Amino acid sequence: TVPAWRAQLLAGQTVRFTLRELDYPPDEQAKLDVRTWLICPLHVDGVYWGNLAYGATEADRQWSDHEVMLLQTAAEMFGRTLQNWQAQAELSLRNVQLAERAQQVAVLEERQRLSRDLHDSVTQSLYSLVLLADGGQRLARAGRLDSVEAYLADLGEIALQSLKELRL
Repeated sequence: TVPAWRAQLLAGQTVRFTLRELDYPPDEQAKLDVRTWLICPLHVDGVYWGNLAYGATEADRQWSDHEVMLLQTAAEMFGRTLQNWQAQAELSLRNVQLAERAQQVAVLEERQRLSRDLHDSVTQSLYSLVLLADGGQRLARAGRLDSVEAYLADLGEIALQSLKELRL
């Protein structure tokens, strides 16, 4: 079972007690320097996280309301500090994830740009091939076979250059 003082902490209440009040064995009490306790619960994001305990060596120490308020304030500040650290860690992780995603997007955009450039280059080469083939056919029909050879050479060079560009 959960001791009553532990249940009070879980409920968000500050607890004050002496070892004698807990029926702590006298021989065990003699081994300890602290006899009287003031324990304040710590909360992070509204969730019970742990305790901040203050001890006194006097067996019958009575914590004043001012001391209790001061120590509760310290516990609240400590809890907020833990909450801020946690939020900063989460933010740092999110920033790393966003940077990785931005890098992935940049790589994808560069690939798309290269693909468009390559597509444009190949389209221009194919258009040139069509024009040369058409011009070569006209020369062949006109019987100017000596000029057709130059057109065929140009066709071959442009086609070979296009294949090299595609293999980049």
